[in-house]
Amino acid sequence: TIATKTGSTKVSWTLPTSFYAQIPNSKSSWGRIICDTYSGSTKIGSSECRFDVYVKESTNKPTISATVVDSNATTKALTGDENKLIKYYSTAKFSLTGSAKNSATVKSLSSTYNGSTKSKADVTSWNDQYSNAEQASYVFGVVDSRGYSNSVTVNKTLINYVKITCALSVSNPTASGNCTLTITGNYFNGSFGSTSNTLTVQYKKNDGSWTNATATKNGNTYTATVSLTGLDYTQTFTFQARATDKLATATTASKTVKSTPIFDWGSNTFHFHVPVYVKGNNLTCENSDASKHIAIGTGGTDVYIHNSASGKYLQMRDNGNLDYSDNSVFHNGNCTTSADSICRTWRYPNGMQISVVKVYGTWNITEAWGSVYSSPWISGQSFNIAFSEAPRVMINTYCASTAVMVCQCSGPTTTATGACYLWKPTKMTGVKTWIEYIAIGRWK
Repeated sequence: TIATKTGSTKVSWTLPTSFYAQIPNSKSSWGRIICDTYSGSTKIGSSECRFDVYVKESTNKPTISATVVDSNATTKALTGDENKLIKYYSTAKFSLTGSAKNSATVKSLSSTYNGSTKSKADVTSWNDQYSNAEQASYVFGVVDSRGYSNSVTVNKTLINYVKITCALSVSNPTASGNCTLTITGNYFNGSFGSTSNTLTVQYKKNDGSWTNATATKNGNTYTATVSLTGLDYTQTFTFQARATDKLATATTASKTVKSTPIFDWGSNTFHFHVPVYVKGNNLTCENSDASKHIAIGTGGTDVYIHNSASGKYLQMRDNGNLDYSDNSVFHNGNCTTSADSICRTWRYPNGMQISVVKVYGTWNITEAWGSVYSSPWISGQSFNIAFSEAPRVMINTYCASTAVMVCQCSGPTTTATGACYLWKPTKMTGVKTWIEYIAIGRWK
């Protein structure tokens, strides 16, 4: 009831707060106002109108409170203050409380971190944390059952720590045993609050102990150069480096190096590891382990190319002559030969094969080919031993009375020379003619 039997034509009325309880999940609603008219005590009429009700957001949105502190014992000891965070290492622990007004309830609490939001539903308080904190500002929110929301931002002091890194480069030891290590990286060159950061740079050789190196600092970077001496250039060495500050250690992978001197020698060898030139011409070993090499003979100033695995060599005498000795790969004594009625073949240790085929016959040259005359098609001749691949073949022909030309008309195979024709500018009949085939290829 707003008013009872009043003579006034205007009546003011304030909605009671009990109306909030009727719309705990809505921002608005509506109702009816009914007016009855009396004459004395007799009701003579009635009328009504609609009214709309709105929950005012500014005075009814939920409230929220939050705190953020560092709960990491290590970083708190460095800053001396739980309200300071060290980037990448502090643990940002937060406590969040939300409260709804006038019969509404809290529907959710939220926390936004690094652009990502997570939430909890139907709770009024929330305790959680973010490990490895990376930001100074933390945003928290609350939403009530009417859909009204509120938020709060908590700002903390963030120490912009620079993650420590470590890289290693190593020069090859010289023949005199010198080697240089260069260690570089980033680190936080500053104070955490109650404690300043420190930097320790170390290296170790093979499986030895760690040794300190002196680092030069430039802003948030460092460089340490270590010069080692007395290394045996014939040995292999493995190096590793690490850098340590108040929060972390960065360790490099192992790097293995071995010296390559300009030359070295043993009781029976003398090895060069750089190009060697003889009057401008490059002289190199035949293989990487130098088992085939240039050597100095024991009898005067003779020089020979020697293969220590096979014991064969090509020797140059001090008189300027080449000696194709029985041990030489070039000597005929190291090849095999075989023949049949038309073909003789030589096979050399280095894989080369030479076959010579010689045949004769009376081929009449009478078939006109333009301005010349041709013999019939003469088939290829067989080798007495096959090649491993088709060889190169050269063909010569001759007869007792006059010159004859030869034209090869099919390619050689591993077993035969290939066919040919005989040509002359004039006809020829009844003349004995020889054809000689020389084939050069490989047998292995």
